[in-house]
Amino acid sequence: MWWKTIVVVIVVLAIVIAVAVLCGTSRWKSDTRSLHERIEATRVSITPGSYDTRELDGLPAPVQRYFRTVLKEGQSLVAAVSVEHTGTFNMSETGEQWKPFTSTQRVIAGRPGFVWDARVRMAPAMTVRVHDAYVAGEGVLTAKLFGLLTVMEQPGTPELAQGELMRFFAEAAWYPTVLLPINEHFVNAAAGKKGENTFGSPCVGSTMPKLACALYSLSWVVGPEWLSPTDS
Repeated sequence: MWWKTIVVVIVVLAIVIAVAVLCGTSRWKSDTRSLHERIEATRVSITPGSYDTRELDGLPAPVQRYFRTVLKEGQSLVAAVSVEHTGTFNMSETGEQWKPFTSTQRVIAGRPGFVWDARVRMAPAMTVRVHDAYVAGEGVLTAKLFGLLTVMEQPGTPELAQGELMRFFAEAAWYPTVLLPINEHFVNAAAGKKGENTFGSPCVGSTMPKLACALYSLSWVVGPEWLSPTDS
């Protein structure tokens, strides 16, 4: 009769795990909806809605060259973007621990913000859900096993918000119109007095618009090929 007891235990455990996974999925979807609602609530229309090359007047030469290369006169400005990712994620800072993941991301240009919702497969039948977001000026970074058990949650500090804002600009090469001076007032509100530290050394003590600083300081966006000896 012992084998019947083992079978019952296995079935009960399977049911408990299945219920936990369903509850976690439901709760995670609810949390994700809440983040999306918050980011949409802060959304502001960008006007005018098209690119004008006169906006580049007064910007550093490498920044002007970048915009003139990637944008066309009169094209529509990006207001919001939805992105899907599939790939591998290195879970180690010192080694190679690549784990497969899928994710969706919603980005809002004005006011700057994004919500990254990811599924990372740590092992067979073991998934960690991750929220990485910048919403209404606040940073969010949370990871939960099955979307239910918290394995990591960063407190909402100014440093976290600054890091998430930097991610927003680091990924802006995918939708470069968000870096145009027309969005400057959104960035000023988001970066606040810490804007110089957020965007790096080119912005410290500079009168350059913060958006130009963001682009100028992201060397992988501008790249050495955009700089001449007179620019640096």
